[in-house]
Parts: sequence; structure tokens; C-alpha cells
Amino acid sequence: MKKRWIQMGTVAVLILLLTACSKQKGDTSLNENDMTPTEIEEEEEIMIPIEDLLVTEDSRVAPVYDEDTGRIHFQGFVYELKEEEAIIADYDWIDTEELVLPSSFTYQEKEYPVTTVGQEAFFYCSEITKLTIPSTIQSLETNAFYGCDELKEIVFEKGLTKIGNAAFYGCDALTEVTLPEGLLHIGSEAFCSCTQLKTVHFPDSVKEIESEAFFGCSAMESITLPESLTSLSEGLFSECESLAEVNLPKNLVLVGNEAFWYCTSLTKLNLPDGLVQMGEKVFYNAGIVELTLPSSINGINQDTFDGCDTIKKLYVEKDDVERYKQIFEETEIEILEKQ
Repeated sequence: MKKRWIQMGTVAVLILLLTACSKQKGDTSLNENDMTPTEIEEEEEIMIPIEDLLVTEDSRVAPVYDEDTGRIHFQGFVYELKEEEAIIADYDWIDTEELVLPSSFTYQEKEYPVTTVGQEAFFYCSEITKLTIPSTIQSLETNAFYGCDELKEIVFEKGLTKIGNAAFYGCDALTEVTLPEGLLHIGSEAFCSCTQLKTVHFPDSVKEIESEAFFGCSAMESITLPESLTSLSEGLFSECESLAEVNLPKNLVLVGNEAFWYCTSLTKLNLPDGLVQMGEKVFYNAGIVELTLPSSINGINQDTFDGCDTIKKLYVEKDDVERYKQIFEETEIEILEKQ
């Protein structure tokens, strides 16, 4: 069982009391190894488990209210209550590798649906290997499962609408993720540095994926983005070195700056008709050799291919050949008419 720790200086008085009780009655002298009150308060290395102070065994069988934080401890979870809902704000212990989050919490005879996993609630919780998120939970907040490096499987029940910033950052053991129907928003760096993640399955409900959501997913080989998505945010797949196949949505209008930065295995990409703008350094150090540009593009310049030394040919509509030759006249890129 994982224990989290706090510094000893905050409970120096307790240590002094324990030390005094251990001495023989009437003996008030200090041994050479004893610490004075001042020395104890200055000591920064001594640590004790936080749950031994704030949580007792009582919280395993009944909710325990913490007056200092206003939170409630029960069966390893720490809750914050709103008027009609409960938030999992933290945890005291995890006694299972396969964690099923509760869908409800009852306190003082009132049942609250659990709707949110709070910020850093399971921060660096290395015990979890499988996670089940029930349908009542709508939001995973920033850093909710940050650094859960043994997490191999996530079961999402339908109901989740938001995955917050860095929610699964550094979850190195994940290899495949199937996101639930109804999901609308994926935050910045949500799956950043999930270095073993190969496949992500998106529902068509996703409207927004923020910057660098899959940055550094170096094992990812292919991705099919949902048709509901209209833009690729900045750095979305940066440093996905194994990414060789990307299927873009038909309604895509914007590819953001550095979207495929250092995607060294990406040698080709089909851009959809209707694409309007491409940002700077989109293919920096990517492996793109040639690209066909749709006639709808009006926001593009040579900075789009800055740092992409592999690209040799751009295919454009007949009426656009001269315009693109002028844009790329200082590069070695050959502008050719689409066949």
C-alpha cells in the first residue's frame, strides 16, 4: 500500500510527548542522541505517513469528516461535496490494482452522484494497473492521473465529456485507449509522454483536442481522427517518432503550428478538400517527401515547411502553380500541377 508523507516539523510536540513517556519517571536529562524542541522543528528529513494523522481505521467503515479541509475520507477516497454532487479530490490509500471509481457517495443519509475526479486526485498513484470510470463521472480535471506509470488499461463508461489538461500525462504503460461516446473535450497534454501508447480510438463526438495532447507518444504508429474535429492544435503530435499514418477528418480547416514536429516516420499525408490554413513548422523534421495541397488553402507560406528537409514536391491546382512558385522560390521545393 502506498503511503504519502508530510514533514515532521509540524508535529514536533507529539514527538516530544512520546519521547518523554519513554523515559523513566523523574528522569528529565537528555541523552546524547535526544533532540531539543528547536532541533526537531529545524529537522527537514524526518517524515511520517499523512494518513496516520488525518485518517484512522474508522474511515474504512464510515465516513470521517476532516474539519481542517472540509473534506470527507471514506474507504480510501477523499471527497468534496457540492450541493448535489461529489468530487473525488484525493485518495488516502489504494488497496487494489484494478481500481473502480465509485459512482455515488452517501453522507448523512444523502446520496451524491460522483461527477468529477479533481485536480491531481491520483497524482503519481503507481498502484493502479486498471481503471474503470463509471458513467456518472463527467469530468477528469487537470493532472487527475498524472504519472500513473503502471496504468495499463482504462475502461470508460459512457458519460465522460471532458478529459482535462495532462490528465494522463506520463502514463507509460498504456498501449491502447478507447474513448467513450459523448466525449467533447481533450485538454492540453492529456496523454503527453505516454511512451507506449500505440492506438487511440476516438468517438465522433469530440469537438476539441488542445495543444500537445499526444506530444511524445513515441510508440504511436497510426491515428484516425474523428470527423467532428475541425482543427489540429499546436504541437498535437509533436515527437511522435513512429507515427506513419494519419487519417484526417474531412471537415478539417486548420492545421496548427508544429502539429507534426519531429514525426520522422510520417512520409505522406492526405490533406482534405476544404482545408484553409496551415501554421508554421507543421512538418519540422518530419519525413514528408511530397504533398498535395487542396485549392481551398489560403493561409500557407514557406515557414509551413521550415525544417522539413525531406520535402521535394508540392502538387497544386493548375491555376495556383505560379502563385506557389513565388511563395517557395527561395526553397528547393518543386511546384507541380496536380494530375
